Amino acid sequence: MMSEAALPKIQNAADLEAALLRAGFSYRAGELAQMARPSVQFDTNTADYIRAGASRLGGLPDLPYDVDWPFRPPILHRSSATDPDATLRWSASEIKFLATRQPLSFVGQANLKDIAQAVDEDLGLPRDGMLYFFYDDLYEGWGFDPKDAPGFKVIYHSSTVGLAARKQPLSLTGLRRFDPVELIPTRGFDPLPAWGFYFDQLGFDLETKNRYYDLLLEFDATYRFSEIDFESGHKMRGWADQVQNAMEGECALVTAGINVGGPEGYQSPEAQRILDEPNDWTLLWQIGYEDTMMWGDFGILYVWIRASDLAQKNFDRVWVILQSS
Repeated sequence: MMSEAALPKIQNAADLEAALLRAGFSYRAGELAQMARPSVQFDTNTADYIRAGASRLGGLPDLPYDVDWPFRPPILHRSSATDPDATLRWSASEIKFLATRQPLSFVGQANLKDIAQAVDEDLGLPRDGMLYFFYDDLYEGWGFDPKDAPGFKVIYHSSTVGLAARKQPLSLTGLRRFDPVELIPTRGFDPLPAWGFYFDQLGFDLETKNRYYDLLLEFDATYRFSEIDFESGHKMRGWADQVQNAMEGECALVTAGINVGGPEGYQSPEAQRILDEPNDWTLLWQIGYEDTMMWGDFGILYVWIRASDLAQKNFDRVWVILQSS
């Protein structure tokens, strides 16, 4: 049996189109290949020492002196202490934590200069500086409710100079610190997933959809789409490895103030109008799970951004969605 390291690589659209044609999938193979996207796949390293400014999950953030640790406003009202739904989900101390202004938990940081050097592709990312991601992992907003907005924050700083570990602010019981895991960026290449927002717009019949889906499963066993053998679930850019439904439409609706926790959120005339508009939501960062970092039931956190905001280096309007099996 051929080792994974010896598997042929699919590194670009030409490689993917050739693979599709060899597999007998000639219908719009070129169009599908052109819709593939480069990505950053992260290998992981749990070494005791991780240099300041390196891409990583957990630990303490290496923040510049002029960047404050982000806090969120109260998420729950204090009256939740007597709300049966809230008391079933949270303890009295957790409700107090959520009903007061508190720091967000530090999830990870990405060194964009290191990424640009490791992945020589146009990813749409700044080619220098740092990205930091903070999240309220106790409240654990799933992203279908507009009220989840205070529970996450992405910070961009244009320089990697003068970084130092920032002490975690004092908080009520509830703020977790995750064990540090270094993220090592490598080049990835993502075919268009066989489901979701963009694939559904191609108008394939069911037989063609199923054939393309089956081919992607076969390709996972016969080709390499990344420079690394191990895929942690952590990545930036490319296509989201979605656990459930496509998220681009969900981002458009929830950021317009529509709760999409149920099917009725998608069915209003206003929702249909928004879904019919051009959609430029794109994956910024995907964070899987580690030993001390768990989202739902072995779920994934997805950080989404409008392509127009990314081009302007505006990270103030990201949206975060949690999906779990």
